[in-house]
Amino acid sequence: MFSTKERINIFISYRRSDTVGHTGRLYDRLNHHFGRQAKVFMDLDTLAPGEDAVTSIETAVGSCNALIVMIGDQWVSVKGADGNLRLHNPDDYVRKEVAVALKRNILVIPVLVEGAPMPQTKDLPPDLAKLVRLNALEISDGRWEHDTRRLVERLEQELGVRKSATASQTDSPRPIWKKPLAIGTAVLVLFSLALLGKGLLRSASPGVSAPSSPAAGKAASPDNAAGKSQTAITSQPASSDESNAAAIPTNSVPNLQPDPKVINLLAAENGGRLLIASTDRWKNTVDGKEGNSGYFDRAAFAVFGFKEEKLPTLESFAVYVPGTSGTNLKDFELLVSNESPDGKFESLGKFQLKNYRVVEDPFQKIALPNVKARYLKIVILSNQEGSTVAPYIYEMRLLGRLD
Repeated sequence: MFSTKERINIFISYRRSDTVGHTGRLYDRLNHHFGRQAKVFMDLDTLAPGEDAVTSIETAVGSCNALIVMIGDQWVSVKGADGNLRLHNPDDYVRKEVAVALKRNILVIPVLVEGAPMPQTKDLPPDLAKLVRLNALEISDGRWEHDTRRLVERLEQELGVRKSATASQTDSPRPIWKKPLAIGTAVLVLFSLALLGKGLLRSASPGVSAPSSPAAGKAASPDNAAGKSQTAITSQPASSDESNAAAIPTNSVPNLQPDPKVINLLAAENGGRLLIASTDRWKNTVDGKEGNSGYFDRAAFAVFGFKEEKLPTLESFAVYVPGTSGTNLKDFELLVSNESPDGKFESLGKFQLKNYRVVEDPFQKIALPNVKARYLKIVILSNQEGSTVAPYIYEMRLLGRLD
């Protein structure tokens, strides 16, 4: 938790009604990159219970080295309960944060989110007028890694950081001759392969029949293994009484050949249609582009229909997870209906995603009980860190048959 005695290096200023999802994701990105080399302040997660918000925020801005201003399409136009523009209220938190930073002449970086325009001088109070002269950085979901890397590089320059906490993961690899452990491992592997070639290693790998035991070979045949795994995944019931059922990574299914009749029912080319939704951002999750994403409030939902009002068989649901992040989707619920998009739905269960990337196939798959349904409803329950920061959802797939 934040203490007024701590030194703040990077302060992120934002409006929760405007850019909360992107802010939470950027906060994760900066914390992961800088580690202990820089303190990142975001009021939502860094204020301790009982702290005076105004005093703590003013202290944090007054001691930070850089301030990031997250600007969405409502940053200027959002109004308070009195109907007046919040940015023109002298007590508005965002106005105070930016005004203090501009007065201190520290690094202030306007970050424009998803195509938001840079504010004009006429739209700002006098103490924020200097903001329009600052060079802004645009960040979009489609170019997230590229855009945030530019921001990180500028912050490193300002903070005097030459090597980030995670730089060792991205630096050029050391030559193999400088890695004694790698050399030893390679020698051991080659020696084992040589022994295996001479028939000295008799134990079989999982899923490979052992020639010394015909019975064992039959029990461990690849066809049998694939059949059992396929049954376990496609027939596992997702009862509504079983909450927090874990996602099954798709690469856990050995030798499973794709069925050409099983298609992604959410894809537009297969007739998938978004019928009812809490936000248009759901379109980003079914556009076929894995890099795109949308941020969603808790209890956000969407209802999808299928080709020509057909009654397809639903087999599994898959969600793209690009890597570990506190803003990744964690818990969600799937419901089905055969009545109408806004009628009564029955729950297939509450499910849970793992917070890591499966390298070979980053789509984490949820087995469904092979039900037939005309409509599917998805309800968001929580993100991975359990905070009120809006979760990010990437590409989704509903696999099934239309015949």
